[in-house]
Amino acid sequence: MNTSLSLARPADTGEAPCTTTAQLAEGLHWLYDTVQPGTAIVPARGAATVIAAANRIIRWVPLGWGWTANVVLEVAHIDWGLGMGSPLNPMPSSEAISLAVELHRIGVDIADIACTTRCLSAAIMLRRPAHPTLCAAARRYMQGCPSHHSRICDRPPARGGHNCRWLPDGQRAITWPSHHDPARQRHSLCPNGIEVAQQ
Repeated sequence: MNTSLSLARPADTGEAPCTTTAQLAEGLHWLYDTVQPGTAIVPARGAATVIAAANRIIRWVPLGWGWTANVVLEVAHIDWGLGMGSPLNPMPSSEAISLAVELHRIGVDIADIACTTRCLSAAIMLRRPAHPTLCAAARRYMQGCPSHHSRICDRPPARGGHNCRWLPDGQRAITWPSHHDPARQRHSLCPNGIEVAQQ
């Protein structure tokens, strides 16, 4: 296991450590075993677990690369320095491999690893599909609002929307994993959804 992805609480708190392995197990439970209601709408980016100490986000994506369940590892905050060259805090490819090894160690069948944005994220494609109700909720998001044929119809008319309740109500219906960080669920101006920190 890549220890840079581990979280641990200080020993004097009396609380059990919160490890990446425990978070992986909970995320996999959400991906494979949690039944979603028929009104749930799961965004394409799935659920997010923030590992602040390592500056990483682990995403649980029901329909990702290859239309399979994916575990996506991302750099949470990218430091571009003064220019827009290579990031100053890239993610080594060994991190995605370590995460795939850890997933395999706990019994997950890995199909492939796809590096979606070099140095910034990697998608670990899983062989087992996500729960059918979760896949259906992700498809509802991809198909968009049945009334407005859009995924942004919840915006006000001045921003190209219709004040529609389809997406907000559908997202409220989701049963999220307990470690999910809703702040990481917002739509991003960045096409890959990775937050960018500039100095």
